[in-house]
Amino acid sequence: MIIATHNPLMIGSLHRNQVRILAHEDSRIVSSEPEYDPIGIGVEGLLKSDLYGLRSMLAPEVLKNIDTQNRLLTLPQRRAVQEKDPREASERLEP
Repeated sequence: MIIATHNPLMIGSLHRNQVRILAHEDSRIVSSEPEYDPIGIGVEGLLKSDLYGLRSMLAPEVLKNIDTQNRLLTLPQRRAVQEKDPREASERLEP
């Protein structure tokens, strides 16, 4: 039986020999088994694992603001226009 899903709850109830990861390699599709059993990892752990590849559970626009803030704050010297960008990114992150 073959079941295709993106549901981490379903994947989290399976052993590695029950899961196949499909990926593009050159001009073909290859199938592989995960390196570990996904069973019991939990949704957040699965989503941030190699199975799903998410960097974080945060929304992409929040990550973008955090990245902007971090990049600009680590510059040794900032131009005047760059001085306001970290503050604006911080304001966008506030609830």
